[in-house]
Amino acid sequence: MKKTLFFSLSISTMLLIAGCSPKLKPLQKEYFTVTPRPLVVKGQKIEANFDVSIPSKWMNRKATLNLMPVLRYGSRELWGATTTLQGEKVLANNPIISYEEGGKHHFTSKFSYEKNIKSPKLYMTFRADVSGKKVALPELLLADGVISTATLANLAGQHPIFASNHFQRIIEEKYEANIHFLIQQSKIRNSELKKEELKTWKKNVEDAYRSDNQSVAVEVQAYASPDGGLKLNERLSQQREKNTTALLKKDLARAASGKVDLAAHYTAQDWDGFKKYVEASNIQDKELILRVLSMYQDPEERERNQEYQCSI
Repeated sequence: MKKTLFFSLSISTMLLIAGCSPKLKPLQKEYFTVTPRPLVVKGQKIEANFDVSIPSKWMNRKATLNLMPVLRYGSRELWGATTTLQGEKVLANNPIISYEEGGKHHFTSKFSYEKNIKSPKLYMTFRADVSGKKVALPELLLADGVISTATLANLAGQHPIFASNHFQRIIEEKYEANIHFLIQQSKIRNSELKKEELKTWKKNVEDAYRSDNQSVAVEVQAYASPDGGLKLNERLSQQREKNTTALLKKDLARAASGKVDLAAHYTAQDWDGFKKYVEASNIQDKELILRVLSMYQDPEERERNQEYQCSI
């Protein structure tokens, strides 16, 4: 009985020693993802983003793992910031990796760019311990190469060259819409208000009023055609201007917070518009009419000669 009992106790002691062995399996390259790849120089810094995925059953509950990225080229080494992970039974304040489930961790490390850096390689090195006893883990090569295009532009020793440019602090945009009236009438018809041309114009004006970086100037120009007497057309164009101005002030008041910046004008006889329509038409005596328009600048004289030429 004594021999048997002694033998059993020896086995238990050996098992206990084996269970406390501070061994950790080597980490695999596929546990790490590095972005960007290849690395890129930005503002004299090389930034690397690491996503670490530790598998289940790897992290000893009493283990501490330090991840230490290093960028090597030639005989030079550039060390990044160290990140520490720990097992569930470690009394510290680092991110915990579960033994049963494993875990994931993300961190970023930056390296100072050096001008003569060539063909650098990014390694992940480790410092680990279990219950205070060091454990050696082989380092891993995770990436190689750095894009340093941003460092090629250098203004040191260069003199500025001044050249003319077409910069405009204020850019003017012009939108137009037409409202047509019946002959010798100044009432605005509903059919004109429903036109897409006018709806689009009003939307552009309202959007500009609501924008913080735009100023709005609305102009109403009312006309009457040259047929009829000058006094009649003057009254007619004036009334058309008043009706149109009143309508726009009412419609745009909400977008403009009640204050509509509007300039209004009227022209008794629209000879320029008349000339434009004649030029685009196939009217009889077209050339004769255009010749009269070009010969006389005074509106009344032009109208008298127009009537005379047409009566011949």
